[in-house]
Amino acid sequence: MRPKSYTLASSLLAVLVVGAAHAQQASPQPKTAWVRFWNMLPKGSPALELAQPGSSPGEGTLANGTPGNYSSYLDVPPVKQRVAMFKRGDRSTPFGLFDLPFEPDRFLTVLVHGDPRRPKVELVDDTTIAADAPGVLRVWNFFPGATVNVSASQQSSGSVPYNGYAVISGLPRSTISAKLEGKLPNNTPVQAEVELGFGASAQRATLLILPDSYGRFRPRVAIDGANF
Repeated sequence: MRPKSYTLASSLLAVLVVGAAHAQQASPQPKTAWVRFWNMLPKGSPALELAQPGSSPGEGTLANGTPGNYSSYLDVPPVKQRVAMFKRGDRSTPFGLFDLPFEPDRFLTVLVHGDPRRPKVELVDDTTIAADAPGVLRVWNFFPGATVNVSASQQSSGSVPYNGYAVISGLPRSTISAKLEGKLPNNTPVQAEVELGFGASAQRATLLILPDSYGRFRPRVAIDGANF
């Protein structure tokens, strides 16, 4: 939600009237931005890190992650930052440079996926649209060779291939379930059901379809735009 704006005259009057009464009160907490880094490259790909361009290994690191890693949000200063993406421990040749538009109370996900030789970077804005907006489920399929269909509240994602993306919107802001049906690379059918905890502070969620450490079909749900 955007902060309200006031005219200089009305603001100045308020300051003169209440300024002395609040002189001894603690200053408000500074606003912050939030970012999380998800490395969704396939197993066997290099670990990656986001860092300041020109920095040495171990310095200026914003975030890092091994393949299949999906981190929670980290708080960062609400200023625009230019970062580079490197293989962890090797700052000689970045995969690319990009700007992260950090703003107060804004939530971003830096999502890396695709071909490990030329990974694709997605900057996903997770910030809640409005307190009364319907729920939104974003579906990402990172299970190599699998195709999945997701349904929730009588709506369907349609067929989502590997490295594919779909959105189911207009969902109720309550705890609901989502059902998954699909096929693995060997044509084995799979089914699963997950709980989506939409609520007052959770308007968006991401369903990550990726193998667990044993290669099994284990979907995960991450709440977007809320630092629980």
